[in-house]
Amino acid sequence: MMPVLARKLLRTIGSTLGQFIASAVVIATGVMAFVTMTAMSDNLIRSRDSFYRETDFADHFFHVVRAPEGVLSRVEAVPGVLRASVRIQKDVPVINNEDERTTIRLLGYPLPDRQELNRVKVLSGRMAEKYPEGGAVEILVNRQFAEAHGFRQGDTIDIAAEGRRKTLTITGTAAGPDFVYAVKDAASMLEDPSSFGVAVLPQNQLQQILGEKGSVNQVLVRFIPGADRVGVAREIRNILEPYGSLADYEQKDQISEAILRGELNQLKAFARFLPTIFLGIAVLMQFVFIGRMVQVQRGQIGIMKAVGYGNVSLLALYGGYALSAASAGAVAGTGLGYFFAGLMTKLYMMFFNLPRLEEALHFRAAGLVFGTTLVVGTLAGVWAARGVLAVSPAEAMRPATPRSFRPSMIENIPGLMEHLGLSWRMSLRSMFRNRFRSTVTILGLLLAVGMIVISIFARDSMFDLMERHFEKEWRFDFLVRVVNPVKEKDLLSISNLP
Repeated sequence: MMPVLARKLLRTIGSTLGQFIASAVVIATGVMAFVTMTAMSDNLIRSRDSFYRETDFADHFFHVVRAPEGVLSRVEAVPGVLRASVRIQKDVPVINNEDERTTIRLLGYPLPDRQELNRVKVLSGRMAEKYPEGGAVEILVNRQFAEAHGFRQGDTIDIAAEGRRKTLTITGTAAGPDFVYAVKDAASMLEDPSSFGVAVLPQNQLQQILGEKGSVNQVLVRFIPGADRVGVAREIRNILEPYGSLADYEQKDQISEAILRGELNQLKAFARFLPTIFLGIAVLMQFVFIGRMVQVQRGQIGIMKAVGYGNVSLLALYGGYALSAASAGAVAGTGLGYFFAGLMTKLYMMFFNLPRLEEALHFRAAGLVFGTTLVVGTLAGVWAARGVLAVSPAEAMRPATPRSFRPSMIENIPGLMEHLGLSWRMSLRSMFRNRFRSTVTILGLLLAVGMIVISIFARDSMFDLMERHFEKEWRFDFLVRVVNPVKEKDLLSISNLP
């Protein structure tokens, strides 16, 4: 047989179903936001880290003008270097019939593969051959570039390299750790696969296309764990200095990794911020609802005390109401959070060139938010119901004694109340005589309006950033890039074009 207080709790939930559902929905929204963003970031981190391990993502990158392939042995001999690889990279224009300029980044890949750093993973098709039949040059392109242009296996791309036209044959698509998010340079705000792509081809083929046989312009390094990375990088920099050292940077500063890591940090920040707001709103709602419920059910509380129910049992009754709302919201929010996390992660995978998605149930995050929600919600309900402690059976049989009021601060303003209508005077008196309730209401509205302002601000800030970038900083209609230095008068001749 169901206990009396349990039946009382169910009847109370049924009679206040609207406010019960409202509290549960707010809690579910906060839990859903936390679980969605936490699970989504964990899925992306898991997929990224697995891919980086599989492809041996380099710890440090060195760029030079031109160096012989033999420099690899000197770099590998530096104490603290575990492994090293060399390659050649070049951005070249694509010759097409479109008005928009398209650039493709050619990345040399040593064959046969001796467990190079920054290995590529074939997503579709096959690996390009070092010496293909018929003298063709075979390449693998990143997935987004192929999809943007509708390329399939066997299609060709014409490029302009060293003043000559060269035809490249696509053998499939590939992913690499250094072009998970393929952008041309740090000045590029967003990935645009219609105008920029990455192509991987055998290193000997790329050297032949560029007329750089036996030469490289990039050195990739993996350090021994615990090595003095700063000192090792300095020594490698000294080795490469005669070859025109251009730049060097750590893995965290590699542009693709930096963008991906920034997106993950943003997700983690939102996972901490948004749920806190919704949970705060839910606590305030529970506080107001249960406090009001205790006042309305004053007579029932007196009767229950008269028949032997103690303060602990009654606190458990109203705390159970808060716990029920928190439980319903937490369960619904967790389920919806995992559902939307899967959808959102797949959406992110459309932009980040990761070969596979590794999903898992993140019980730690779900347990943390679930437990926090139940504890905070229940404590808020118990604290709001503390008024039952002061109710005695005899006093509860008659209406509560009206509190003594004195004119509030706003009523003491000369001439103000006389010029207001009756409804305004009653509203102002109620606000200033029930300061706690008014404060809670204002805080709830403050948080709700803040959420709206934040969403509008995020949209407007993006539009403002784009306007500043394209209208004020990049104030040109056409950009001309030259590979080799040219005379200034040759550039000025462009202004005479019709």
